[in-house]
Amino acid sequence: MRGAFKIMLVVALLAGCGAASGGATSEKPTVTGIATATARPSATPSAAGATDSVAAGGLRLLLRPDGSGTVLLAEDAATGRTRSRLRLDGRFALAVPFPGAAAEGLSRDGRLLVLPAEGTAGVSRFALLDTRLTGPARIATLAGDFGYDALSPDGSVLYLIQRLGPAGSEHYAVRAYDVGPGRLRDGVIVDKSEPDEVMAGRPVSRAASPDGGIVATLYRRQGETGFVHLLHAADGFAVCADLPVAAQAGWGLAYAADGFTVADPAGTARYTVGDDGQVVALSG
Repeated sequence: MRGAFKIMLVVALLAGCGAASGGATSEKPTVTGIATATARPSATPSAAGATDSVAAGGLRLLLRPDGSGTVLLAEDAATGRTRSRLRLDGRFALAVPFPGAAAEGLSRDGRLLVLPAEGTAGVSRFALLDTRLTGPARIATLAGDFGYDALSPDGSVLYLIQRLGPAGSEHYAVRAYDVGPGRLRDGVIVDKSEPDEVMAGRPVSRAASPDGGIVATLYRRQGETGFVHLLHAADGFAVCADLPVAAQAGWGLAYAADGFTVADPAGTARYTVGDDGQVVALSG
């Protein structure tokens, strides 16, 4: 850790990140439809009332509600002039993996933006947009309760959190959606060392490698120790690492040169987690 801490103890290697006991499963969800929305070029001034925005190359994308729909504007970041406009049926917003997390959903090359729709019981929708808003947007509709998790660095794979029952169990599965063909893959993304373990927990912090190849999420479990879920987004697999302590609100996760650093609520680095899931305790 760049001389700030001394490595004292290797705590865990490739530990599981599921619940201690088994849980319910759900039927495999299916893709129920792909719809399109057509972009309408415009040259109007920037619209007032935009509620969200994200930078994509030389563009700034703004979202604002418009009746029962959502309007997106692609503005020139330098001049503020609107280059194109798109209206989507339904309410969409920037992807926030969990409450308090930073907005995500933009591919590393800035060309693809994923926007989740407001939830409807039993159905999840995501808008897949070219950030220039000069072509149609695809709306992926999935049967089941899904939330945004991550994008592969090249934007070809959208990773989703599938929330499983029973209610209040915090059981979930990570699924992969191929953006090109518009298809949800069979099976789930799991730690191969423990493929049958039930995943359960609530995310409290998040970090990613600079290239977006690894997305790490710190989870807490009811009455149990925390764990870090390492999604290798470039390669389509996951590694999980148990921590020897609970990870409640206030614990943080950050990228470091030798992996990811887990810090306690006081900001003190307590553990590093390698790309392979090895947890190392740190001491001052």
